[in-house]
Amino acid sequence: MKIPKIFWALLLLQCILLYLSQNNFLFWDTIQFAGKHPSHFYTHGLSNGVLLPDAIDSGHPTTFGLYIAAVWKLFGRGLPVTHWAMFPFLAIILYQACKLSEYALSKKRWVFPFLLFICPFYLGQSILASPDLVLLAGFLMTLRGILIKNKSLILVGTLLLALISLRGAALIFSLYLFNLYTDRSFSFKRIVALGMQRLGIYLPAVILTLSFVLYHYYQKGWISHHEASPWQSSYNLVSPFGLVKNLAFFGHKIMDNGMIFIYAILIWKWKYLALLKGRLIWSYVFILIVTAFLVLPYTGLLNHRYFLPLQAIALLMAGQVLVAVNKKPILIGTMILLFLGNFWIYPRSISQGWDSTFAHQPFYREVSKMKQYLQQEKIITSEVCTVFPLKGKQYNLTLEAED
Repeated sequence: MKIPKIFWALLLLQCILLYLSQNNFLFWDTIQFAGKHPSHFYTHGLSNGVLLPDAIDSGHPTTFGLYIAAVWKLFGRGLPVTHWAMFPFLAIILYQACKLSEYALSKKRWVFPFLLFICPFYLGQSILASPDLVLLAGFLMTLRGILIKNKSLILVGTLLLALISLRGAALIFSLYLFNLYTDRSFSFKRIVALGMQRLGIYLPAVILTLSFVLYHYYQKGWISHHEASPWQSSYNLVSPFGLVKNLAFFGHKIMDNGMIFIYAILIWKWKYLALLKGRLIWSYVFILIVTAFLVLPYTGLLNHRYFLPLQAIALLMAGQVLVAVNKKPILIGTMILLFLGNFWIYPRSISQGWDSTFAHQPFYREVSKMKQYLQQEKIITSEVCTVFPLKGKQYNLTLEAED
């Protein structure tokens, strides 16, 4: 099995980024998923089962926290170990991206993996200890399995999605619909028969998700949140006007951080999208609909990282278009503009998805300067007022000893 050279080149760059960021403290939602969750299992093991205390339980499967805790048990609890625990999933993402490009692009197969690598939505997440990297790995694996009709890839990919989060389970449903609709024998008359026929390979992941959800509900009486959840307000239903605003925000976040240039390429050749190899436009449509259904009715679920699978599909289609057009200035210009999206900084009044752009990198350096200043001025850290993501115990933020 020949491994593309672009894979080794991007993997080397990824290792360099990992090395440079390995001492970065946990950032944004990774404080919860790579700090609080594994710390609970690291301290208590499975003495209290596989569920988390309500204060830090967001209803998702706890596999990621268990994985990080297991890595800590083997190699020690610390930031470098936590960051390098992401390496296997980063390698899977880059490998699957290269193989997807081999399938979808007739030439210049380096285009899609390179576009994905420089995309702010991926690049920003790739230096974090993030469960969304596991989700993306499972998603690309499942998508490739569908396209090349490889049941083993679909099985492993969907199991990864089921194990990592409820959003992963929603992606399984989206991908199942894509698999069903793009089947050559599909027709609405035999949709039930075909649906049952295609369901088999997805069944282990479906059973796994349902088992966890039902067990969680049986033990706790709720699924994704409860009244005392720190994120409970994010699940408040919006008004009709709020829904319109959410639609606008939804569109903005999808096209944010340089992705507008990718969508400009797709809009430019929109008539040909349904004709591109793999009919990927339908995977995008199904994921878009399911994602919109899950996030639009609520006040606080429009996070950039939630759109990472959508952006991966958009980048793959854009790669197909750019290679077909075969205009070097357009290809290079699109790549430069996409990469520059990593450095978009909005005014303070406009929300910025810091964990989905490389632009958050200077934050760690500034925090280090702040700590030095506090030490020089002999200011007690606990008396300094701050907000998320610096709010909370250093035990979960920097993985240092208990305060």
